[in-house]
Amino acid sequence: MSEQRSASEGRGGGAATEPFYSLPNLLTLSRLPLAAAVWWDASDPLFVLGILALAGLSDVFDGRFARMIRRRRLAAGAVSADPKALGGPMATGAWLDPLCDKVFVVSALIAVWVAREQPLGTMLLVGLREILMAPAALLFLALRGRWPEAVVDFRADPWGKATTVAQFAAIALGAFAHPALSGAAAAAGVLGLLAAARYVWRTLRALSQG
Repeated sequence: MSEQRSASEGRGGGAATEPFYSLPNLLTLSRLPLAAAVWWDASDPLFVLGILALAGLSDVFDGRFARMIRRRRLAAGAVSADPKALGGPMATGAWLDPLCDKVFVVSALIAVWVAREQPLGTMLLVGLREILMAPAALLFLALRGRWPEAVVDFRADPWGKATTVAQFAAIALGAFAHPALSGAAAAAGVLGLLAAARYVWRTLRALSQG
């Protein structure tokens, strides 16, 4: 659900590559300890809700800081064509944000399932995107060397962001054992299916052009 990192060159020339430990990326990485923290007391719905809120805030603010950096770099020079530069489709933030989202969602989902004993099928539906994308990602990594020049856009699109929001809502409902969980899980599942299909389509298109 992150905003696109900026891509630009400084006045002195050369691509403005994105440092791994930039402020937006550190905010993104904060979701990893939160993914572990949710297990501390997953039986307490208010505790789970607080962890979800912190994760959501980190997702909001990493995008805001990314936009701020983008404005500054655009003011400093021309936009870089390097796909791994800030804001590029293969920049660190482009793949790190959706990865941390998925790690957090899976951890929180399993924690709530274990602690609150929600139906397994319902929880699997919430995590359908991750279930579908895990083998696709492994296949991509295994075959990536065949298309070394292909530019694959790792950035989350609106379908991916909507899926993450729906998953957060479903996890919160599961923590409270709310009867609306089934409907939220169905919505997350449908969005997850569409998001996974979009990721696969974008990747195949990029590889075919590479």
